Amino acid sequence: MNSYIVKGLNSKLIVLAVCLFLSGCTSASYPDVQQIMINLSQSFPPVWDMVVALSYLIGILFIARAIYALKIYGEQRTMASQGPSMKIPVTLFFVGAMLMYLPSSKSVVLMTIFGYSEPQPLSYITSNPAWSAQATQVVLQLVQLLGLIAFVRGWVYLAQTQSHNPGQHTFGKAMTHIIGGILAINIEGTREVLLSTLGISG
Repeated sequence: MNSYIVKGLNSKLIVLAVCLFLSGCTSASYPDVQQIMINLSQSFPPVWDMVVALSYLIGILFIARAIYALKIYGEQRTMASQGPSMKIPVTLFFVGAMLMYLPSSKSVVLMTIFGYSEPQPLSYITSNPAWSAQATQVVLQLVQLLGLIAFVRGWVYLAQTQSHNPGQHTFGKAMTHIIGGILAINIEGTREVLLSTLGISG
């Protein structure tokens, strides 16, 4: 019985050793991290469009909630001398409009912070010879995409601060996402601002 187990184990070890030996005989080249990132960047534009489309849908839902909140506000005003606050429907209308017009709202916030309405083109070149310029552009594009997601989340958090159970979504957290997101969207302009502020030559 034990001899059969030993023979079976030996045959499996021999097959494993042959496979390991032959694994080094291939001439196929595998992509490195930079090439993987460059290939991954091809999906960035569809994801960007999906986030924008999702913001349109969320904006429509918030405006619908605002209309419903106005209906409740009107009914309670007729039944009580002291009605509820208008803060909730006004905030929902404002956030819904900002999300429905996401490209315009992004341009308005960019103009307010930087003085121009479009992000600066990505022109940062790394000094590391092992890191290609194309891979650097991919990293910056990823930062811009994450910034857009944070920008949209900030407006959603701002609307949720007016709910009955806001949880962890505070006004400060919402503004952090909005401002941080717009800084990431304009990552090149943010870099220039930081270099000018710290007195470092680019």
